[in-house]
Amino acid sequence: MKVYCSKCHEQKNVEKVKTIDMQGADVLTFECLDCQKIKDLWMTSFKLCKVLGIQRERLKDWQLRGFVSASFPADGQGTKANFSRRDVIKISTFKKMIEMGFSRKVASETINQWPIKTNFDIQIAQHLQSFDD
Repeated sequence: MKVYCSKCHEQKNVEKVKTIDMQGADVLTFECLDCQKIKDLWMTSFKLCKVLGIQRERLKDWQLRGFVSASFPADGQGTKANFSRRDVIKISTFKKMIEMGFSRKVASETINQWPIKTNFDIQIAQHLQSFDD
């Protein structure tokens, strides 16, 4: 059915999606397939640590020292950093390089030589910014 997507606010074919609001109550929203796919392309630091088997304090230390970073860092207390698939691959490679005996500096320099942004990354960033409007 064609109605306005509750995320990108465009008139598209949407599906009902059950979410949970800040108070823990169930909320029904309408999301287009594009918005549903993009949601799966990002993960929080909690999920990233769980997937890669990294302690959260270790990831935080790597970020504070500038070895790794999130595409969308947390804006302040109570907000979550969002890591893209590219970030996950970089951090996974960083971790594996350290395990192989490379220094953190060399591992960081290696992963940060990869291309910064692709057209796909830019499209996702623009789409995510539309959520904030």
